[in-house]
Amino acid sequence: MRGYFVEFAAREGGELEGPRELESRAAIERDVENLRGALRWAIDAGDADLALTEVEALATAGALRTPPFGLIALEAAQMPGAEGHDLRPMALGAVCMTYTQQGEVERAVSFAHAALEAAREWGDSPRTRKLRCRLNGCVFAALAYGSDTDRILTLGRAALEDASAIDDPVEKLRALVLLSSMLDAAHSDEAIGYGEEALAQAKAIGNPSYLAWAPMMLGGRLATTDPARARRLLDEAARAAAAADNEFARSMAMQQLAMTQARQADHFAAAQTLLEMVRHAHRAGDHGTVMSGLADVACLLAVLGVDEPALVTGEWVMDHGIVITDALASNDLWAQFGIVAFLASREGAPRGARERSADLARSFDEAAIIDYVEAQLGAHGPS
Repeated sequence: MRGYFVEFAAREGGELEGPRELESRAAIERDVENLRGALRWAIDAGDADLALTEVEALATAGALRTPPFGLIALEAAQMPGAEGHDLRPMALGAVCMTYTQQGEVERAVSFAHAALEAAREWGDSPRTRKLRCRLNGCVFAALAYGSDTDRILTLGRAALEDASAIDDPVEKLRALVLLSSMLDAAHSDEAIGYGEEALAQAKAIGNPSYLAWAPMMLGGRLATTDPARARRLLDEAARAAAAADNEFARSMAMQQLAMTQARQADHFAAAQTLLEMVRHAHRAGDHGTVMSGLADVACLLAVLGVDEPALVTGEWVMDHGIVITDALASNDLWAQFGIVAFLASREGAPRGARERSADLARSFDEAAIIDYVEAQLGAHGPS
């Protein structure tokens, strides 16, 4: 019976990135307690291979509302017999996803690096190339929150090479979406090319979530060169994310809309869009997206000249593990949201003001900082 649920996880997990995503997600969610029970049995029985096989089967980035095994995946990775197992990096990647969603950025980044280090033992067989692509998907968000843009791009290009080598359309699509979103402004033409290819690939595959991811990233890229098409693509992405019932994709579609508004110099509208995204993510329990969105809002507040609230918000997200440094100024997303203005405001603030801002930030929990930002936008918005 325990083996049945491992087979079930492998079968339904394999469908999550195809056209049957919604049906497979529903089946997994219906049986999640049985799946966890099967994993617990494998761990208690000391069967590292069975435990790691089940964790790996559902270590799929972005398709499930929450990593189904949570930190039980860490127990699997730490079992006697797990060290040196070729699926252990996937278990570490699953732990990374759990901490990312919980907003534990430093722990998420730590497990991202641990997973990638463990995966260095993998060779270049078709199986390990596929695993490497899937692992990259598990850790990309954590590395982004940790502001490791160079590492993300290196992994993205490697993932595209791996996916092309094994002729895997789903993994190629994942890499194309990543590269279209993360390349800087100096490589805009290359990014748009990846985005166009991703859009065509997504329509061919028919996965509901990727029918949102592909147009949203291309739409963000076209905001200044073809704003009318950009808006159509972002509207298409929002509809697709709703149809896919994918909360994370819905949040990211809103972030891309905010970036489009910022590129068109409507910084207040961008901040409002991000605040709506943050509230949505807070209700969904996606704490990593909350912090990422608030980091962008802090920069936009600085652009709007609302310096003290920008400092308070920035101190809050940095206290929770988000990295905001001048090394990000060349990143297109951060640049559009006004990181240079934020860093200048923070650097130019008197020491006492920074200390007061940090003290105030530490007094806020997540709900309170969101309410604070909303009040500040209301007080300083257009009359």
